[in-house]
Amino acid sequence: MRFAGLTLVVLVLAGCGSAATVKSHKGSSTTTRVPAGVIQFGAGASKFNVQRPTSSFKLGKRIAWVAHLSRKSPSLTLTWQILRERGPGPSAVVSSSYPLASKKDTLISGSMSGSQLVNDHLNKPGSYAMRFLVGTRILAHGSFKTVR
Repeated sequence: MRFAGLTLVVLVLAGCGSAATVKSHKGSSTTTRVPAGVIQFGAGASKFNVQRPTSSFKLGKRIAWVAHLSRKSPSLTLTWQILRERGPGPSAVVSSSYPLASKKDTLISGSMSGSQLVNDHLNKPGSYAMRFLVGTRILAHGSFKTVR
């Protein structure tokens, strides 16, 4: 499925591997090495730093993310997907082209508002996976859940 109406706030950065500053709910910061290929989730993101990291979100709340791509992309266009994880296999809820500013980009960050999630059928509690692909190769993957 393709949902062209989803608007994301997006930042990109070139480089391989990364250290991220993760801000806890109490405001303290720690620098953590994030493995390549991982998508971090949180209540907010400042540039490429996740704030108040979590993988569980109340329905209608903003979901922020930072994707640490496993490698540079050979293409300026990735596929961005959100899949509902249930039953015998995941099913695509959102699948869209995702432009990169440069083939050297290995960090991408953005957020999705609660209203965007509802409009794009992420309006039920459940477990979801987000991933970025080039062709069939997964460059980054992460899971989150929505709850009432």
